Amino acid sequence: MSNLLFLIGNGFDLNCGLKSKYIDVYKYYCNKKTNDTEVIKKFKNDLRNNYENWSDFEIGIPIYAKKLSNENELIECIRDFRKSLKEYLNIEEKKFYDTINSFPELRNLIRDETRKSINSFYKGISNNISRLVHDTNFPSFITFNYTSILDNFIFYSYETTNDSFKFKSDRLGNNVLHIHGAYNQGTPVLGIDRIDQIDVSYELTNKGKRTIIKPNFNSEFDDNRIESANILINDAKYICVFGLSLGLSDLMWRELIISWLDRFETHHLFIYDYTVYNEMSLDDDERLDLEDDLKNKLFLNWGLETSSKLWKQIHIPCGNRIFNYKELIDNYINNKTKI
Repeated sequence: MSNLLFLIGNGFDLNCGLKSKYIDVYKYYCNKKTNDTEVIKKFKNDLRNNYENWSDFEIGIPIYAKKLSNENELIECIRDFRKSLKEYLNIEEKKFYDTINSFPELRNLIRDETRKSINSFYKGISNNISRLVHDTNFPSFITFNYTSILDNFIFYSYETTNDSFKFKSDRLGNNVLHIHGAYNQGTPVLGIDRIDQIDVSYELTNKGKRTIIKPNFNSEFDDNRIESANILINDAKYICVFGLSLGLSDLMWRELIISWLDRFETHHLFIYDYTVYNEMSLDDDERLDLEDDLKNKLFLNWGLETSSKLWKQIHIPCGNRIFNYKELIDNYINNKTKI
């Protein structure tokens, strides 16, 4: 079992160049010409007029649910949007693979970047941390994304093959656990983390809870996902969170990680913050100051005491760029086309 675990969120896909923010999906969804019901027309109109309130669909939908008359309307909105989400991600992922496969030499660059990132996730903090992290074996991954790009990159980087990246569903599950499913492997799980995060006047039956509360769906459809994720977290010594906020829609995982940290002082959590991703020119003392500022905000947000022992177990790398695919791909293609 691996002692190194990566938790991967949408920041990874954005780093690959995918337009995978919810606002990108909304534009596709709202412009899609279908025979919409009155419920869906109102839903799309709210999205069009309030993009700023829908930066995260999973935070926005329980708020919007208060405007709906019953759980059937809520289910209709979620399921209708989910269909477009699957279509949109399919289009984006195929465009990405078409680009990669147009330049075969990129595969080796991507392989090298993937390996380098996995081997240097703890850089950009201090020499003390660099000496601390050692003896990491081949990592495991839990992805909160619905795409298969991570799966293919990991597969290619640790297998001796010269095949092109392909849109292959049979690679899903190779060292990568899709905790919320994948768009080309059934139903992507959308929604909130627990029942107290939604307050509506109408009753939510099991049907409604299964649609909007992610753990409810997982427990009924595939409880092995949660069990496997728990095992991966509990067996890890180091966890690296990349492109993932661990916000209110994934609160159970944040709480599980805090418990994991509290169990052993030798457990260390590395959280990448996109706001300091490019801080490459800081002196060492400036970088430590910046990390302290970020940790203070994180501890306040997570309800943790800065005086607790967890302060020394949580790290925020500043200026260490990992999984930096988009810049790598763009630079290569620009140089290639100039020639």
